[in-house]
Amino acid sequence: MSSIRRSVQVMELLARKGPLGVRAVAQQLKLPVGSVHRLLLDLEAEAVAERTADNEWELSYRLLEITGIQLDRVELPRLAGPIPLFRSAHGVSRRAALVGRCSRPAMSEVVRRAHADGCIAVEI
Repeated sequence: MSSIRRSVQVMELLARKGPLGVRAVAQQLKLPVGSVHRLLLDLEAEAVAERTADNEWELSYRLLEITGIQLDRVELPRLAGPIPLFRSAHGVSRRAALVGRCSRPAMSEVVRRAHADGCIAVEI
């Protein structure tokens, strides 16, 4: 298995589980502790992972920065298309704002809330 594939597995595990020690990461991914330690040091050198006060490892915000660069490059608003207008309780047309998407099964139903500023938050 390539080191890139293992690095992605480490990042995904930390994203799902939160801070973990080297041994816990190695056990859950069934990888040698030494290999996991080297991967985490490489991720730390690239500011993708960092150590907590408890000497566990967690993801930093670097992946969000990289994602932001990608979203700027692909012009996400242009790809999303026009945002529909809606009529507020005061009869004023406003643009709807899509806040986010959640893949949690408990939140599979679409929930809409009108905010005081006239935006609608949609959670899936």
